[in-house]
Amino acid sequence: MFVYVLNCHGQPLMPCHPRKARLLLKEGLAKVVRMVPFTIQLRYGSSGYTQEVSLGVDAGTQHSGNPLASFDGTWHLIKLVRRNNRQLHKATIRKGGKRQQNTASKYIHGFHLFDCVRYQGKVCFVFGRRSNGYFDLRALDGTKICPGANYKKLTIVQKASALLVERRGGIPPTPKGAGILPPIS
Repeated sequence: MFVYVLNCHGQPLMPCHPRKARLLLKEGLAKVVRMVPFTIQLRYGSSGYTQEVSLGVDAGTQHSGNPLASFDGTWHLIKLVRRNNRQLHKATIRKGGKRQQNTASKYIHGFHLFDCVRYQGKVCFVFGRRSNGYFDLRALDGTKICPGANYKKLTIVQKASALLVERRGGIPPTPKGAGILPPIS
């Protein structure tokens, strides 16, 4: 974002950063001419140096689009997850003044929370883990695939990251529906 600048005679100069504009206004070396778009006018003489400026307008994909692109029926469901945001200890204090840990170990049999895994031909995510090697597997929309899958039946597809991406096929969900199915009465 830039601030438009006029010289003391009202001729346009090169735009400046908002910080520079704030300093000029604070020191009384400039005044505000317009609020939208924000424009200041200098109260002192300047060299009047300007450069060539070219304006590029992106019409966006809604209007122009990519003529070589075609929709193949797949779409992606993306979910942002936070990890390790639970309390580390339980509230009750045991004998000896120590608190019991409330977290499972980070890796269990090589699997991490939110890893993308393949179970019986389905791609799903690890949403819960137990130290004995059983995992709660779900899709990104919350559909339970298996509440207790053994680690021996899992193969890793992708390690966990902050963004979980599930690739899907068919028609993507819309708020009002695609108009293919009859309305629910």
